[in-house]
Amino acid sequence: MGVDIYGYLNVRRVECITEPGKWCEQCDHLRLYNLDVFAERARDLPIIEEHAARYGTLVRYGCFVADGRTDSVSMSYSGYNVWRERLCRSVLGILPQILWEDPTRLSLPFAPLINFADNEGTISWTTAARISADFRGSSNGLSHRELFSEHRVGADDAWFLRKYDDLAKVFSQVATSRGVVRFS
Repeated sequence: MGVDIYGYLNVRRVECITEPGKWCEQCDHLRLYNLDVFAERARDLPIIEEHAARYGTLVRYGCFVADGRTDSVSMSYSGYNVWRERLCRSVLGILPQILWEDPTRLSLPFAPLINFADNEGTISWTTAARISADFRGSSNGLSHRELFSEHRVGADDAWFLRKYDDLAKVFSQVATSRGVVRFS
């Protein structure tokens, strides 16, 4: 079990007839949603429904189709959380928990990605463009990739850098295609 991160390119909403709280049965549709605390990450998508869920309010954007998909980036949940912590510590110098507890810090580099669900959710193209810029950005005279690569955590440094580059590619492709990044 783990998180699979996909970029879907040039997404378009399709009308489906469903009962409130139920998804359509078309298996080729992307069913896009977030918990309400992360709804801003998909602000380009119209909300069609909100309802109580196990961990808060589920915001549903509906069903979409896409013209294509990027390569996936897959990690175990624990691997993704270690990767995300390394990103936060190396670029921002703080633990992810600080971002999770203080929403006023969402303007910091990578904050919309670090302060996001680690299992399911949707990031639309506007937020993807901002995160893509963060992947290409710099702080204190070093690129974020250089800061990330200098923050050593052990023998898996090549794995961490490969995931950094893979995610940078996904976010860049989504940002330029009016797409979405989907965590599942």
